Amino acid sequence: MKEICRKIKALLIVILLIISQTIIIRAAEPNELKLPEITSSSTRSQGYYTLMIHVPKEYKGGLVRVYENNKMIDSMNMDQV
Repeated sequence: MKEICRKIKALLIVILLIISQTIIIRAAEPNELKLPEITSSSTRSQGYYTLMIHVPKEYKGGLVRVYENNKMIDSMNMDQV
């Protein structure tokens, strides 16, 4: 009987320790997120324009695809840049 009581006490202590450990997951604030910035020139000569994409060093994305009129015109793997 004493052995069972000791096991129950030990089990309750373990459960109490597990419950007392609180894990808080905090999402990044919007101003902490650094996303790629896309800018373009507004040149209207013969339909040519310049598209500039600035990707922060912390960006963890993989493949980037550029579409124009629902057609992919370019793609690059960010792991190789």
